[in-house]
Amino acid sequence: MYFSIDRQTCGLVERDGDAFIKEMDAWQAEKSWYLREVNDGKCKSGKRWKKTKANGIQGLVVSCAPWWSDAIFAAAESGEAERVKDFARQAATELKAVIERQTRRQVLSVQAHFDTRHLHFHVFNTRIGDDHKFIAGTKKKLGLVGPWACGVMRQGDAGVIPMDSTNYRQADYIRQKTERRMGGMPPLDWSLCVALDLLCMTLFGMSGGGLASVSSPRLTRSLELYKRGLPEVAFARLLGLQDAVTREVAVWSKHMGKARDYAPTRSHLSPC
Repeated sequence: MYFSIDRQTCGLVERDGDAFIKEMDAWQAEKSWYLREVNDGKCKSGKRWKKTKANGIQGLVVSCAPWWSDAIFAAAESGEAERVKDFARQAATELKAVIERQTRRQVLSVQAHFDTRHLHFHVFNTRIGDDHKFIAGTKKKLGLVGPWACGVMRQGDAGVIPMDSTNYRQADYIRQKTERRMGGMPPLDWSLCVALDLLCMTLFGMSGGGLASVSSPRLTRSLELYKRGLPEVAFARLLGLQDAVTREVAVWSKHMGKARDYAPTRSHLSPC
């Protein structure tokens, strides 16, 4: 599914593939340059605006967590395609809102990819305004922790891996460090993951209503399948690492024992 902004309302409008491509080509040409202020003694003010080439459109990829991908893909296969399409529409709007709120950049389009079991969104944004100058407030870096940290924190928050594991603590440390660097604002990619997961939970995660709401059978099954596979692989790797470390300790123990008895011969000593 393809969405791009309406130039009049600045809201997202659903497009077909051909219209989306044409519109993105137009945006790419329009945002391929910006005006920057340079010193010029020939001008009365001493400065002028110079046209500068640039790749003014930047893309971000936001993936659904694996258990959500599986649950939503199963929903589409079981005749709930319209419900999945409505999810894509709401997700596109929510991702646009998060990016524009945190970065002040303008979101140009969103692509929802449901052609694989790993559901994900491509979000294209720009910091070049209609006047070809940088949009105010967009000079700061985006503040990203990367896909590994986002994935590990998702796993820990969902109970897939222990939150006191080294991986989770390292990922959370990266998040906190980036947040401090960004003046208390959460990393952008993590904010996008949280927003998408919350929407998944709202639309696909619960069955029943009110106090009687429980996790949907489809979500429960998907999460159980994911939990069953990952810990076994991780634990097997840890056992293999433990064996390797044990062997290495034994080798170095023998070496240390020999090293203590080692004394250099006179040929190895430097002349006085």
